[in-house]
Amino acid sequence: MDITDICAALDRQIGEEVAHDPLRALSAIGQARQIIDTQQRRAVRAALKGHSWGAIGAAMGVTKQAAHQKFARAWVEEIKAEVKAASATAKSARREGDHERAAAAKATIDDLVAEIKRSKPRT
Repeated sequence: MDITDICAALDRQIGEEVAHDPLRALSAIGQARQIIDTQQRRAVRAALKGHSWGAIGAAMGVTKQAAHQKFARAWVEEIKAEVKAASATAKSARREGDHERAAAAKATIDDLVAEIKRSKPRT
Protein backbone atom coordinates (compact mmCIF):
# COMPACT_ATOMS: atom_id res chain seq x y z
CA MET A 1 0.00 0.00 0.00
CA ASP A 2 1.53 3.33 -1.03
CA ILE A 3 0.93 6.73 0.57
CA THR A 4 -1.87 7.59 -1.89
CA ASP A 5 -3.75 4.42 -0.90
CA ILE A 6 -3.19 5.18 2.78
CA CYS A 7 -4.57 8.71 2.34
CA ALA A 8 -7.62 7.39 0.51
CA ALA A 9 -8.23 4.80 3.24
CA LEU A 10 -7.85 7.46 5.95
CA ASP A 11 -10.31 9.71 4.14
CA ARG A 12 -12.86 6.87 3.93
CA GLN A 13 -12.40 5.91 7.58
CA ILE A 14 -12.76 9.47 8.81
CA GLY A 15 -15.85 9.94 6.64
CA GLU A 16 -17.40 6.82 8.17
CA GLU A 17 -16.47 7.98 11.67
CA VAL A 18 -18.02 11.42 11.05
CA ALA A 19 -21.29 9.70 10.21
CA HIS A 20 -21.05 7.32 13.16
CA ASP A 21 -19.46 9.41 15.95
CA PRO A 22 -18.52 12.99 15.00
CA LEU A 23 -16.77 13.74 18.31
CA ARG A 24 -14.55 10.70 17.94
CA ALA A 25 -13.91 11.76 14.34
CA LEU A 26 -12.82 15.20 15.53
CA SER A 27 -10.40 13.60 17.98
CA ALA A 28 -8.97 11.37 15.25
CA ILE A 29 -8.65 14.33 12.88
CA GLY A 30 -6.72 16.25 15.55
CA GLN A 31 -4.36 13.31 16.04
CA ALA A 32 -3.86 12.95 12.30
CA ARG A 33 -3.22 16.68 11.96
CA GLN A 34 -0.49 16.53 14.63
CA ILE A 35 1.19 13.64 12.84
CA ILE A 36 0.92 15.38 9.47
CA ASP A 37 2.25 18.69 10.84
CA THR A 38 5.25 16.95 12.40
CA GLN A 39 6.01 15.00 9.24
CA GLN A 40 5.55 18.11 7.10
CA ARG A 41 8.12 20.01 9.19
CA ARG A 42 10.52 17.05 8.89
CA ALA A 43 9.97 16.89 5.13
CA VAL A 44 10.57 20.63 4.71
CA ARG A 45 13.79 20.41 6.70
CA ALA A 46 14.95 17.43 4.64
CA ALA A 47 13.97 19.17 1.39
CA LEU A 48 15.94 22.27 2.35
CA LYS A 49 19.12 20.21 2.13
CA GLY A 50 18.82 20.16 -1.65
CA HIS A 51 15.89 22.25 -2.79
CA SER A 52 14.88 25.89 -2.83
CA TRP A 53 11.97 27.45 -0.98
CA GLY A 54 10.39 27.85 -4.41
CA ALA A 55 10.57 24.10 -5.07
CA ILE A 56 9.25 23.35 -1.59
CA GLY A 57 6.38 25.78 -2.05
CA ALA A 58 5.56 24.29 -5.45
CA ALA A 59 5.48 20.78 -3.96
CA MET A 60 3.06 22.04 -1.33
CA GLY A 61 0.93 24.00 -3.80
CA VAL A 62 1.87 27.39 -2.34
CA THR A 63 4.30 30.18 -3.17
CA LYS A 64 7.89 30.12 -1.98
CA GLN A 65 7.03 33.10 0.25
CA ALA A 66 4.15 31.20 1.86
CA ALA A 67 6.33 28.13 2.46
CA HIS A 68 9.12 30.27 3.91
CA GLN A 69 6.73 32.23 6.11
CA LYS A 70 5.16 29.05 7.48
CA PHE A 71 8.32 27.03 8.14
CA ALA A 72 11.47 29.18 8.25
CA ARG A 73 11.13 30.51 11.78
CA ALA A 74 10.45 27.07 13.29
CA TRP A 75 13.31 25.62 11.24
CA VAL A 76 15.72 28.26 12.54
CA GLU A 77 14.53 27.78 16.14
CA GLU A 78 14.94 24.01 15.84
CA ILE A 79 18.49 24.39 14.56
CA LYS A 80 19.32 26.93 17.29
CA ALA A 81 18.12 24.48 19.93
CA GLU A 82 20.18 21.69 18.39
CA VAL A 83 23.29 23.90 18.24
CA LYS A 84 22.75 24.93 21.86
CA ALA A 85 22.41 21.30 22.97
CA ALA A 86 25.46 20.22 20.96
CA SER A 87 27.46 23.15 22.35
CA ALA A 88 26.54 22.16 25.90
CA THR A 89 27.53 18.56 25.15
CA ALA A 90 30.86 19.67 23.68
CA LYS A 91 31.58 21.89 26.67
CA SER A 92 30.71 19.15 29.14
CA ALA A 93 32.76 16.59 27.21
CA ARG A 94 35.82 18.87 27.10
CA ARG A 95 35.50 19.51 30.82
CA GLU A 96 35.37 15.75 31.44
CA GLY A 97 38.27 15.08 29.05
CA ASP A 98 36.05 13.08 26.69
CA HIS A 99 37.62 14.16 23.43
CA GLU A 100 35.64 11.70 21.31
CA ARG A 101 32.29 13.01 22.57
CA ALA A 102 33.50 16.61 22.20
CA ALA A 103 34.55 15.93 18.61
CA ALA A 104 31.19 14.31 17.84
CA ALA A 105 29.36 17.34 19.27
CA LYS A 106 31.58 19.68 17.24
CA ALA A 107 30.79 17.63 14.11
CA THR A 108 27.09 17.99 14.86
CA ILE A 109 27.49 21.77 15.13
CA ASP A 110 29.44 21.84 11.86
CA ASP A 111 26.68 19.82 10.17
CA LEU A 112 24.02 22.22 11.43
CA VAL A 113 25.98 25.25 10.22
CA ALA A 114 26.38 23.57 6.83
CA GLU A 115 22.62 22.90 6.76
CA ILE A 116 21.96 26.60 7.27
CA LYS A 117 24.46 27.59 4.58
CA ARG A 118 22.97 25.11 2.08
CA SER A 119 19.54 26.54 2.75
CA LYS A 120 20.27 30.15 1.96
CA PRO A 121 17.46 31.57 -0.17
CA ARG A 122 17.50 30.31 -3.73
CA THR A 123 14.84 30.81 -6.37
